[in-house]
Order: sequence, then structure tokens, then C-alpha cells
Amino acid sequence: MFKILSVDDNGFVEKMNLRVGKNLNLNYSCNDVVWSNSDENLIATGATNGAVVLWNLSKLTRAKQEHVFMDHQRTVHKVIPPPILC
Repeated sequence: MFKILSVDDNGFVEKMNLRVGKNLNLNYSCNDVVWSNSDENLIATGATNGAVVLWNLSKLTRAKQEHVFMDHQRTVHKVIPPPILC
């Protein structure tokens, strides 16, 4: 399961289910999520297979993965956003 939720007065509301269909790879198995400082539709996740995945929630297709970075051999435990440049 990999879902985007919002919180309102009534509790949690599902906004998007990113793990739909039969695409069951470990890029969806996240240890950490960070939201972009500059675009509310971009998130990055650290996966248990060593991938850092950039997701674009504004894509019109079901596949929201923008880019997959496979620079780690083991689990990614923490994703840190880049600093905001003035």
C-alpha cells in the first residue's frame, strides 16, 4: 500500500493511491518520504531496495514515478530535501 492522504476536520482522506494495478516492485516499499519545498506535487521516497524515487503527483497517468535513482546497494533509511536557494 502506498497512498497519499490529507487530514481534514473529519480525519484522514485518501487523495491518491500510488500502488495500483499489478506493478508490485520494491520501489513502492518506502522507509521515508519528503515533500518538495518548491512544488507540492513532487515527493521523494527512500525504498527498501536502495532506490530513491522522485514522484510527480500532477502527472495525468497512473504511473507517477518521475525518476528512479539506483545509487544505493541497500535500504535507504532517510531522504533529505535539498536546501532552498534564494
